[in-house]
Amino acid sequence: MINKMYNESSVREDIKLTLKQQGAITLIDFLDEETIKELREKVFPWKKQYNPLRYSFKEGDFKVSEITEEVIEFIEELIKKKVKVGSVKVCLFENKDYTLLTDNSFEEEGFTLILELNEYWRKDWGGFTSFIKENEEIQRMYPIPNSLSVIQTSKAMKSFVKYINHHATSKRIFIEWKLK
Repeated sequence: MINKMYNESSVREDIKLTLKQQGAITLIDFLDEETIKELREKVFPWKKQYNPLRYSFKEGDFKVSEITEEVIEFIEELIKKKVKVGSVKVCLFENKDYTLLTDNSFEEEGFTLILELNEYWRKDWGGFTSFIKENEEIQRMYPIPNSLSVIQTSKAMKSFVKYINHHATSKRIFIEWKLK
């Protein structure tokens, strides 16, 4: 499931160090080819989530699965403590989709994990996830295919997904875990 290179102790030590120093890391080619292919082919029953003053995107019905278990075990090994899954969701963003910052939409203490399922993405399409603290952007996570972004979050942080513009020719699909 998880790419074997992430089992190497030297790689894990580098990840731990980066996460400790920067509070975030993006792990490229996170899943093995078979697993990412299975997830991309999975059909999620999508439901439109729309409140024009807050968000526009589709959310899929995602059951906690063995991918969740393996990802959680991986994170627990990295941070050397047990975590609790606050929420898990699969999202689809396409042209004209977005989320906005609101006064009452703070992150929790813990970690946000974003596993990108899209096959292709260009930065100039928008659609990145931005993390804000004290009115300043502290992390910008671009949708890199088959990557896992790990962001340490606090109650002082907020996040949003940048509007996806008319140039986008593909959809951004990702699984998001909120861990406490």
